[in-house]
Amino acid sequence: MADRFLSFLKEVNFENYDRLLNEIRKYKNALNLIQDSDESLKSALVKVEEECEKKIQENNQNTRKRKSIDSTQGILKKRAKTENYVCLCGKSYRHRQSLHKHKKKCNLLHHENHNKSFQCRYCSVCFGEYSELVTHLEQQHPLPQTGTGNISSNHKNNSEFNQTEKSSKRQRKIIETSAIDNSVQNVKLLPNSDEKDDLLLFYAKTKIDVERILQQRRQIDRNIKFYLNTRVKMVRTLNTENEDESSTTPHFRCKMITLLENDEIEQNLNSAFQQMSNNMEEFINKGSDWQMEEVINMEVVSVPYVPINGSSYLPLPPDFQGLRSIVNVRNRDSKCFIWSILAALHPAPHHPERLGHYLDFENELDTKGMSFPVSITKIPKFEQNNGISLNVFGMEEGTIFPLYLSKLDHSHLEVDLLYLTQGDISHYCLIKDLNKFLSITKRAKIKHYFCRRCLHGFVRNDILQEHKPYCKLFDFQHVKYPKEGQNDVLEFKSFYKQLRVPFVIYADFETLVENLETDAEYRSSSHHESHFKPCGYAYKVVCSNENYSKPPVVFRGENAVENFLRNIINEETRIKEILSDSEPLKMTTETEKLYSDAIECHICKKPFSEKSVKVRDHFHIGVSGDINSPGYSNFRGAACQDCNLNFKEPKFIPVIFHNLRGFDGHLLCQAIGVYKDKEIKCIPQNMNKYVSTSLGDLRFIDSYQFMSSSLETLIENLAAEGLSNFVHFQKTFKDENIVNLLLRKNVYCYDYFDKFEKFNECELPPKEAFFNRLKKEHISEQDYAHVHEVWATLKMQTLGDLHDNYVLTDVLLLCDVFEKFRDMTMNFYGLDACHYYTAPGLAWDAALKMTNIRLDLLTDPLMYNFFEAGLRGGVSMISKKFSEANNPLVDNYDPDQPNTQIA
Repeated sequence: MADRFLSFLKEVNFENYDRLLNEIRKYKNALNLIQDSDESLKSALVKVEEECEKKIQENNQNTRKRKSIDSTQGILKKRAKTENYVCLCGKSYRHRQSLHKHKKKCNLLHHENHNKSFQCRYCSVCFGEYSELVTHLEQQHPLPQTGTGNISSNHKNNSEFNQTEKSSKRQRKIIETSAIDNSVQNVKLLPNSDEKDDLLLFYAKTKIDVERILQQRRQIDRNIKFYLNTRVKMVRTLNTENEDESSTTPHFRCKMITLLENDEIEQNLNSAFQQMSNNMEEFINKGSDWQMEEVINMEVVSVPYVPINGSSYLPLPPDFQGLRSIVNVRNRDSKCFIWSILAALHPAPHHPERLGHYLDFENELDTKGMSFPVSITKIPKFEQNNGISLNVFGMEEGTIFPLYLSKLDHSHLEVDLLYLTQGDISHYCLIKDLNKFLSITKRAKIKHYFCRRCLHGFVRNDILQEHKPYCKLFDFQHVKYPKEGQNDVLEFKSFYKQLRVPFVIYADFETLVENLETDAEYRSSSHHESHFKPCGYAYKVVCSNENYSKPPVVFRGENAVENFLRNIINEETRIKEILSDSEPLKMTTETEKLYSDAIECHICKKPFSEKSVKVRDHFHIGVSGDINSPGYSNFRGAACQDCNLNFKEPKFIPVIFHNLRGFDGHLLCQAIGVYKDKEIKCIPQNMNKYVSTSLGDLRFIDSYQFMSSSLETLIENLAAEGLSNFVHFQKTFKDENIVNLLLRKNVYCYDYFDKFEKFNECELPPKEAFFNRLKKEHISEQDYAHVHEVWATLKMQTLGDLHDNYVLTDVLLLCDVFEKFRDMTMNFYGLDACHYYTAPGLAWDAALKMTNIRLDLLTDPLMYNFFEAGLRGGVSMISKKFSEANNPLVDNYDPDQPNTQIA
């Protein structure tokens, strides 16, 4: 009976072992529910079940083998179609470029001895141990100590190590520079010829050099911070048939690393090299078919690091002296860190601040490898030795913030410390109860539960526990949220930006293009061919009151940037004197009537009421015109008292360049550091480009961040509206024929001027001298004829006159273009662009002001972290599907295609 039943199941599920196995298991479960079931049938089902499982396993193995074979055959077929470039060793490649890179390191083509374990690349001496090689390099091949970038050849035994020219060529070229009184050190390592095509080989061979650089840096500054930055050239093929390629030179850098001991160097370097390799892999994966062409260089950038440490006793601030949640042990040594932790381990019932309670337990803690006073960077090592989690909080001007939060898991004790500072003295205290200690930041008398990461208080512990998973996703910091009902609404409040900035300076630099000679041995695809040396400038001071505007200033000569900064600082002093001397209010009959008829504030546009007193608002620097004439009035409008008090002329002075971020800003930063008595600030976009730089009250901004077109295009667009827009240009050039001649981006021979002596030449150079190497193009015949016409019309005597005229017209045209832009923003939005750094900032305030919108802000940290954790990035799109009907009832019916309809 059992055999017949099983035969029936096998026939129904022929070679479908998965289905047969399911049927057998179903019947087995049914038989288990029956008490008097047939045991022979059960055993037969078990036997067939085992056979099915075995067959299924065999089928799965066969399927995987078949897929592997098919995949391999597909790859081989694809390679057979694409691989056309074959090396002598038998390897073939799809692109000629890949074959070329392979040949450079092919073992068949280059019979080099790679069996040596540790070989010196300077003298070819081999060592069996890595440490022996490091010692040899330190003694026989020291690194250069100058910033010239040349390798020192003063070895201890020149006869042994400098016998041939070949051995000297193996030396790595190292360029060392420094800044800010040698506080920032930048050491650039260039690859040797055998390392340019292999990044991992370059890392392996430069590791010893980097170790020595960091060790020598630590001899000067005991504690340092450093990072590595690798620059490579990447290429990709755009068109396989034509072999068209595109290239880029990305930077791959590691995070900033703190180095306190030489023993940590090797581990930190391994981590740094891994980070840079991962960054490169991420770049390749996010790109499309990028391949590394060559290694350009690697930078080792280091700065001194002064870690925070606690030492002597300090009394608590007056606001904290009455708190029982803090224990401040009165120590006379530098072990306040140890005494505070012992105060947590062995709490004293009375007078816990007395040191005698903890002397018997001093040797209880493991302080191996630690020195006193203890810096915060040593806390992780202490935690690992003792299994205690430590959190350190700082305090500045009454504000409490986290300095260090433990990453130690599963510790048997968690201790909170308070770090106090007073001058050069610092001190650790024990926080017995963090919730009570932080309750001083809350005015409410109910108990709060505080998060150690963001220091936000919650009224219930369950809310805090719900908040922690989201808060752990972000770095620890003291987060201040808007208070509900007070500052939880975002609306336009920058009413002072409706006031036109009274003084603006427009400027531009010109440079010489000095050619640089590069060592052919170390020349790569991207190398410096020229150096831009400032040779002149022009600037124009514009004031809303024309009585204070000045004629343009032009300079040509050595130290142009330094001279410009001196003059511009003198202008700053003059402008401050004008702004400090406020002009008294002057009213006329007409302005008095305007004031009496006003029913709303001209600043905030709100109606006057008993709470908002109406006052007369006026221009403090006056307006254009004769102040002694009877019709003169500096009345601005009727305003409420609060708005009038805040509606003051700004103290900063915008200095505007076109393309400051890309070019002129680099010239300024090279000379601005000498003014150490003035506050220097910057808004960086990255390490090389700054959105804005400030020197005292001078704020350097980029007009290109508002009008992202070339100055030539902007001039053409403005000229199309008429000559009346060029107010300042026509004040300097009063002849209409000259205005029409110069009202364009003039022609200049940038690359021809490589030294100051050429400014003394008395005739124009040939047309070939106007070739632009940056754009790789010649000027047209019309442009060359134009520059000859300018030379003759303005009666120029030397090429210096051409330079002066070129930089002067650029500044005046930039002045008129941007002043027109300011007029537009004032007319349309009632905002002056000079209050902003970029167009997006201007657009945001304009949107708030014109829409009068009130946006609610998040006040709950749990909700804010929930949104932050839910942010997703990447490519997104909205696709719109297309369907076309094809039937006899529509136009363009195609009878050869199937009939379709759209419902």
